[in-house]
Amino acid sequence: MSRDGLEQLRGTPPERLVETVLASMLAPAGEGADGDDAPDDGRTGAARSLETLLRSVGAGDEVSAAVTTLGDEYARVLATLSRADDSGLRADLALSWLLGIGLMRVVVGKRPLADADPGEVSRLVVGALGGLLEGLPPVDGRTEPPR
Repeated sequence: MSRDGLEQLRGTPPERLVETVLASMLAPAGEGADGDDAPDDGRTGAARSLETLLRSVGAGDEVSAAVTTLGDEYARVLATLSRADDSGLRADLALSWLLGIGLMRVVVGKRPLADADPGEVSRLVVGALGGLLEGLPPVDGRTEPPR
């Protein structure tokens, strides 16, 4: 999980990180973000990664330390998208929202979020986060989230 997260950070421009994270998290069940089939259990890598993350937080071991470091790296990159004095706080809020979306959609299976179109979720989230992180471009060229 840590290696994949670091690869995602290195390979994604900061202004596209939220959209990329959402795409990997919102991939349909049985399919990874790249369209490959998931392992035989039918669960996406996102579901397994989120469950690992949730189980490891606060455990005080190597996995917990790796998750904390990865979260710090994501927050550091997201903070570059805001010119505000509280850019670190804004980045933590954005990251917390992304993790919450993943938890509710992938792990809990909360409907209608669990069944929502990934593109629509991405447009709404990126549009809403645009007020928090000014450096986010709209998804699909839209300037506002759809109504």
